[in-house]
Amino acid sequence: MSPSDSSTRGVADRIGEILLDLVGNVPKSTEVEISDPGMRARRIAHVAARKAALTAGGLALPPGALGWLRAAPPGRPGAAGCPKAGAGTGLAVPGNGVPV
Repeated sequence: MSPSDSSTRGVADRIGEILLDLVGNVPKSTEVEISDPGMRARRIAHVAARKAALTAGGLALPPGALGWLRAAPPGRPGAAGCPKAGAGTGLAVPGNGVPV
C-alpha cells in the first residue's frame, strides 16, 4: 500500500464519520403524544405532499406572463383560433366528422 492510498483512505474514513454523525443524530420531536398516531402521521404526510405538489407545479411553469398564458386552457372548441374537439386526432368526438 502506498502512502497516497493510506492518506486517501484516511480522508474517506473521516468523511464517512462526518456523514454518519450528521445523519445519525435524530432531532427531538415537537409532536405531543396522541391516541391515534397513525392518523397524525397521515395528516403530516398529506400536508407534505400538498407542499411538494405546489412547489413542483410552480417550478414547472415558465416565469412571467408567458408562463400563465401557456398554462391557460384553450378557449371553447370551435371558437375563433380554437380547433374543434378531436380535430386532426382521429378520435371519435361528436362533431369532428369521425363516426362515433
